[in-house]
Amino acid sequence: MLQRMVTGLPNGFLRNLRWQYVANLGAGVLGGFYMLLLGRVLGVSEFGVYSLCISIATLVFNLCDMRLHDAAIRFVSHCSTNKPNESEATINALILLDIVVKAVAFAVLTTLLGWAGRHLVKTQDAGLLLVLAGISLFVSKVGNGPAVGVLRLTDKFDIHAKLQLVDWGTKIVVTLLISVITPLTVGLALTVSIIVGAAVNMAVVLLARKSWLAKYGRYSTPAAWNVPANWRQIRQFVLSCTGISIFESVLTEMDTTIVGWFLNIETVAIYRMAKLFTLLLWRAADPVHFVIMPELSRFSASGDTQGLNALLKRVTSLLIPAALVIYLSAALCVPSIVKLFLGAEFAPVAAIFPLMASWVLVCMPLVWVHALAAAAGRPDLLLRATIIGNAFAALLLLTGTRFFGLNGAVIGWSAGLTATEVMKLFLIWKNRLYDKA
Repeated sequence: MLQRMVTGLPNGFLRNLRWQYVANLGAGVLGGFYMLLLGRVLGVSEFGVYSLCISIATLVFNLCDMRLHDAAIRFVSHCSTNKPNESEATINALILLDIVVKAVAFAVLTTLLGWAGRHLVKTQDAGLLLVLAGISLFVSKVGNGPAVGVLRLTDKFDIHAKLQLVDWGTKIVVTLLISVITPLTVGLALTVSIIVGAAVNMAVVLLARKSWLAKYGRYSTPAAWNVPANWRQIRQFVLSCTGISIFESVLTEMDTTIVGWFLNIETVAIYRMAKLFTLLLWRAADPVHFVIMPELSRFSASGDTQGLNALLKRVTSLLIPAALVIYLSAALCVPSIVKLFLGAEFAPVAAIFPLMASWVLVCMPLVWVHALAAAAGRPDLLLRATIIGNAFAALLLLTGTRFFGLNGAVIGWSAGLTATEVMKLFLIWKNRLYDKA
């Protein structure tokens, strides 16, 4: 039966999918354990401070996120075989753009230190902690998007998978060693993230360059910054992607900030920990998105709509039962994990988790909608859906958190994610992208 279900998938699809699952599930397990470790060692109050600092810094960086890995896959894949010079110019331009955008994001964060420290984090060393969080994001993300796009285009999913495991594994080992030697603080935890994140990100960029050389045999020097001929298309694409990131930030990081605005720091810790468990479930769907994106882009470049539709139907039929099994399994396991590893002060996490994770049942089978719109060169549809869905989510989060506390925040977040994905599907159906990609 399983053989019949996977028959007809593109060559290399299952291999890349396996490696992406290694990356997502392995990084999810290690990353989840790392957060559990921080929650246990720091305690609920300090973990709340850590969560708010990371959320505020990530929110600022996400507002400037152009999703350059999607741009690299979309535009480089269309000319990598017959226009190598154009491909290299595109990669170089995307890397330079990423450096500039990340630098702007860090500068914006520094201007918000005083306000965020007084009204959100509300600790004496809030400014320093926010700076450390910003540095951590900068050194671990700059150049990463285009590099990851190149790795996926060259079918080196295994490289990215292994480096993600190294990243989280190293953080766990170093954090454990520090906690044995001296009491762990939020500042020390962020410093570890800076050092490890910088090293791993540098490895990602260098290995992406190496994989490109191995497949195409050349790469222009960093001094050869030539504007790609299709720069107008690239600019329109990344601007739409930036708009998506801006409005998606409501559900990625602004939600934690809203909880911190209305509720106390302990509730922030509870909310963030429940969200961690929920996002770990999504690790089961993310690999499909990452692996299917290059395949859809190839179908788009060749005009093979029949192959594209067959792939989408097969993937959806696999994800519907998978979503149900994963959700029910997690609902049974999470209460025991919370009780065993976190203790009584995190007990509310188990109570709100099933409601918070309910969106997975709808969104996991639709994980391909973003990849399809991007592969078809229609990020504008994703932007429209994201604006509508996240505006709805923001309304629910603000009113729900203010009047119903933690439960209101949970319902608003879950409903907002569901609404956004359903809106993406509706716009894809309305514009018949499965016939035009």
